[in-house]
Amino acid sequence: MIKALEEAVVNVIETDIGDRIIQICGDTPSHPTGPASHLTKYDIAEILSAHLGRKVEPTASAIVESIKEEIYKYISDSTTGITGANAISAEDGAILLLHNEGNILQVSTRSEKHIILAGTDKIYQNVEQALNMLKLQTFCATGSLATSFVNIISSPSQTADIEKQLIKGVHGPSELCVILVDNHRSDIAKSEYKDLLYCIGCGQCLLVCPAYGVYGNRFGAASELGGRGLVYSALSNDVSIDSNKGLDLCLSCRKCQQNCPVAIGIPSMIMKLRLEKRRHVRDPRLQVVLDFLHAHIEWVGSALRLEMLLLVSKFLLKTYNG
Repeated sequence: MIKALEEAVVNVIETDIGDRIIQICGDTPSHPTGPASHLTKYDIAEILSAHLGRKVEPTASAIVESIKEEIYKYISDSTTGITGANAISAEDGAILLLHNEGNILQVSTRSEKHIILAGTDKIYQNVEQALNMLKLQTFCATGSLATSFVNIISSPSQTADIEKQLIKGVHGPSELCVILVDNHRSDIAKSEYKDLLYCIGCGQCLLVCPAYGVYGNRFGAASELGGRGLVYSALSNDVSIDSNKGLDLCLSCRKCQQNCPVAIGIPSMIMKLRLEKRRHVRDPRLQVVLDFLHAHIEWVGSALRLEMLLLVSKFLLKTYNG
């Protein structure tokens, strides 16, 4: 979406601290709740110093302050805010937003328009069900019982204080626009992969995935990370099954399924997609075994290379210091 808007000469600025860092350096996010977690404070300070044209100290407080100052300048000049939605209540027509930084509150109260982009899988029957999901998402993503902000928006602000005449847009946007994105979700909902749409986006699967622990954001497709991201990208045609090499990296350990709050069977889905990728398979059971062995051999080799690099870096650091 950002690329399409930029091609239409619209200046789009990410307002989340981690997402803004990723946008500046043009990197790929490494986790849904911590997009810049693969970068050290020294990496980020160097990136920001080059971007802002001034020295940014490699401390968390200095980095946050520098990004916040820049973001607020853009927010103060903007008239339109764009957000996603953690959930949409069908019965109440309400949008639920979950966040910690407060940036979404700033974005959603721009003066003219608030545009909400959400997948059709974000729709829940009512606010109560949506709030239950948000509680589960918060706990699984952060270990906290509650996040800093939960905003429920059902319409633009309004008042009837003057002779009971209804006036909309008293504070914040005068117009709310909700865009529901299908992007093959309706097709997935009718297929044997429909459980994929139950994902609540907590990122718990990535924290326990041995493949993700070694390959990082290379175990995924663009911003769709991990086994779930690989399956979704293959089914939504963002990445064809034939070119989706990440499918071959899954270890079939089922840790993602065991730790998933809604128990999505990602390993079984990957296994089916692997067999579909290899269209001419004489013995599917033998192919499953071969895929299992290949993934583990590749994983062990990559893990050993990482360990060697870590040992070398520690040796060089020790030698440099003295």
